[in-house]
Amino acid sequence: MLSAPAERLGSERESGTAETVAGSIFDFKPISASPDHGIAPLDRLIRWALTRERKSRLRGFTLSDAASPDQASVFFYGESHSNRRLIEENMRRLASHLKPGRSAIVLDEAYLGPTLFGPDALDYLEMKGLDPEWLGARVDLPGLRVLGWDDPRVYQESSRPIRRHSLAMLELNQHLYGGQRGLRYYAGVASRLWKIYRLWLEMRRLAIENRNAVLDAAVGRAAAEARAVGSTVHVIAGAEHLIEKPWWLEAPISGRVRPRVSMIRALEGTPYWAGMP
Repeated sequence: MLSAPAERLGSERESGTAETVAGSIFDFKPISASPDHGIAPLDRLIRWALTRERKSRLRGFTLSDAASPDQASVFFYGESHSNRRLIEENMRRLASHLKPGRSAIVLDEAYLGPTLFGPDALDYLEMKGLDPEWLGARVDLPGLRVLGWDDPRVYQESSRPIRRHSLAMLELNQHLYGGQRGLRYYAGVASRLWKIYRLWLEMRRLAIENRNAVLDAAVGRAAAEARAVGSTVHVIAGAEHLIEKPWWLEAPISGRVRPRVSMIRALEGTPYWAGMP
């Protein structure tokens, strides 16, 4: 239900993770130190539930319909946007997947600026962690492009429920330190958790599901160009955008990691490789 322990802000934007800042409206008090409110075992259970770390079962994956990356034309790089080491490793993989003498299109999540060409595109990838020395003779610099796959309107629509979710988390944090005791206090915890859950569902719909449709359309256009002119396509996105039913992986018993069906369908048979370290 919560994307992170409730001692943190709790809402992770697709372009990164917002952290608390002392003195700001998101200056959360540590839940582990919150006082009891009448029923000690229940208070301990609430503190445990709200502070435990989420243990994602998505530890990394490789998915492909090509015998090897050398035979793929479209590459997907799964990210966790706050993990700089993972992003750098994805940049290393991207550099290794560029094909000598072939143009390349890089579709990046949450980039809403103009299309970048050649040296400007390379500068952008360097800022994300790509070392030009990794490229060797692989890069066709005039044929390198970077553009975003997000639609600005759809992307901005996700911001309102994210802010509301953050404020609901703050309200819960303040309630845990409030003066209420007994049944009224515990009913207040339950009602606030229900509100957070409903806002989480709305966030998933706007920030994941609606944007997945935008990603599929962008991938389809780029794959068509790759087939027509022999270019390669490199898609950078949060791992949840790439796999089918990612939330199922949190369950004790879950199925294998599979690529999203609609995303692969958009490729129209273009060979692909997808992975996250």
